[in-house]
Amino acid sequence: MKNGNNYALMIRQFKDVVSKKLKPFDWTLLDDIASLCTNFGNSNPEWTYHLEELKFPRASIKEYGLDHTRPTSVRSFSITLSVKAEGDCNSESETGDPMKHLVVDVAAFGYKVAVATTPSEIRATALLVADMDCAWHLDSHPPKGSTGRFDSDFAHPRYHWQYGGDKIWSNTTDWFGQHLLLESPRLIHPPMDIVLAIDFVLANFYSLIWSEVRSEPAYQRVIASARELYWKPYFQKISQINWSKQASNQLDYLY
Repeated sequence: MKNGNNYALMIRQFKDVVSKKLKPFDWTLLDDIASLCTNFGNSNPEWTYHLEELKFPRASIKEYGLDHTRPTSVRSFSITLSVKAEGDCNSESETGDPMKHLVVDVAAFGYKVAVATTPSEIRATALLVADMDCAWHLDSHPPKGSTGRFDSDFAHPRYHWQYGGDKIWSNTTDWFGQHLLLESPRLIHPPMDIVLAIDFVLANFYSLIWSEVRSEPAYQRVIASARELYWKPYFQKISQINWSKQASNQLDYLY
């Protein structure tokens, strides 16, 4: 990221498009991040931001086509997104690692009651506790030392999703019933900033809204810009891998 003002503008343009479709939604956290980003690259040689628990509205399981992914007793769901990212504003390299540190948590909550519609239903479910939850965790695993090797006993791609993560371990007791929770496997995935993370949530959980916003030219431009910032360097790095047996350690970036 070379210009914090441009990035802040990108976040605000993204919010303007999505906010017309995603209601009710509190966009204060995103506005705060945009304001913070205006200083990136000027007074701060490195940028960092933390989006903490952006709460997506409850929605109907049946309406959004998630019936095949949950117990039949669950009638509605909600999603919470957290993103913590760090990088270098002054990097001129067009290849290599687009970020220095990244943590993305997507927590899903299931409820045995339908989405509230009337004022009385909304009041009755205002303090509703989720009947079940799950979470996915995307983070970065930087190489250790001058060798560039990724120090791990298990497959640990540079950027990867894994089921569980802190949002499960910190909110669940030691007893999981019949649910076997393992950190492996870690699944390779390109890095995501706030914009791409919100797009990810919409694409995977709020399909009706996603199908509407992705047809908007402004939304398409912002997503394209975010992918160029974070996905282009990532895939360029992969394209430069030496696939010979003598350089097989470079594959640690992938696996």
